[in-house]
Amino acid sequence: MASYDWPRRAVWLDIAADFKRPQDVREFVNWSRRAGMGIVFPCIAHATGTLCYESEYAPTALGYREWNPLRILLDECHAAGIEVHPWFVVFCWGSNLLPYLEGKAYEIGSTPPLQRSHPDWFTTDLYGRHTLEAPSLGPGPGGLTMLDPGKVEVRQFLRHVVTELLSKYPDVDGIHLDYIRYEDYRCTLRLDVTDAPDIGRRIKVGDILYITRPHSDLPGEQDLDLFYELTALSTSEAVLERQYRYCYCDSCLARFSQETGIRIPDLPDTHSVARWLWEEAPEAWVRWRAQQVTDAVRSIAGPVHAAHKRLSAAVFWNYPAIVRTIAQDWVEWAREGLLDFAVPMTYGFAAERVGELTRGYVQLVGTDCPVYAGVLRNDGYPLGGEELQRYEALVSENGGAGVALFCYGTWRGVI
Repeated sequence: MASYDWPRRAVWLDIAADFKRPQDVREFVNWSRRAGMGIVFPCIAHATGTLCYESEYAPTALGYREWNPLRILLDECHAAGIEVHPWFVVFCWGSNLLPYLEGKAYEIGSTPPLQRSHPDWFTTDLYGRHTLEAPSLGPGPGGLTMLDPGKVEVRQFLRHVVTELLSKYPDVDGIHLDYIRYEDYRCTLRLDVTDAPDIGRRIKVGDILYITRPHSDLPGEQDLDLFYELTALSTSEAVLERQYRYCYCDSCLARFSQETGIRIPDLPDTHSVARWLWEEAPEAWVRWRAQQVTDAVRSIAGPVHAAHKRLSAAVFWNYPAIVRTIAQDWVEWAREGLLDFAVPMTYGFAAERVGELTRGYVQLVGTDCPVYAGVLRNDGYPLGGEELQRYEALVSENGGAGVALFCYGTWRGVI
């Protein structure tokens, strides 16, 4: 691309939460102009499995047949000299109950949700449970589901979605990726069982305990479906754990064996297979998972760069540890030229620490991939305007291109 002066400030915003009417869009653009924003990241797919415009690939979020906030935002921002890079949450794909929410979460008659049309595209956890049956906790009904980066069909689907977006809105300035990774976290419950003799009498380590709640409006469906493995038990305490780690479906395991030449032995269950992989072939498994996510980025980068747009991604701050956990090798994406700029989410750190991290990122990716440091403001971290200037100064001193503010809803009353 031609020589380019990188803006010093960017900001994330949620179209669904922040824009209820056209005037809200104009107020945002006026605020962005006053606050010196050069790039805005409007979320058009925010972990709902829907899109805020009509698409042949995903349902239209409720209310977005009546108006087109992204179109208004593009026109208003460009008139103000501000770039628009739609923010796309990639693999987190809405509630497992989305097929039942037509007319409530998405427009009647729009494209069916993937949960109905392609349930095989979703992940399986290390206990052998499919994410549509055992989703992770989310803010809406049921729980959140995850598309599988290891499935070629999923990567093709993502490419189609991005290509369609670029066709519908050819004047976007770039595409911004988020949740371009696997999910990986552990939930631990510690229960006092001093007065629960039945626990110690009948239950043993390795057993699975379920917590379910029927959905009040959907007979036969669960509004809550959790399970935990009993990992430790004494006369006073039971420790229950669930690790959200993916993907251990038959197709991913078969492709791993085929592509690496590593034969997985016959084992009694998926949990045993997962344990074997992490104990006997950890480096190969880590590399293979990271390759699946990188291949997804390549699938998206193709049409983005063919349209002469910029591709960026919000990424975890703790590289390289994240390669092992969530398979997000964003430094490799930058070095390969897949990313045009990176936005590490350096949330909740003091300005000095963010400066240090920025220096490390710049040393890793070089000068061809500018780095924007993500700066969070919320009730627990109530930064002000002068503090933001301190962050900006230290990011700049350490080679960063600028800062990205999370998010408009919390920063708009401050700067």
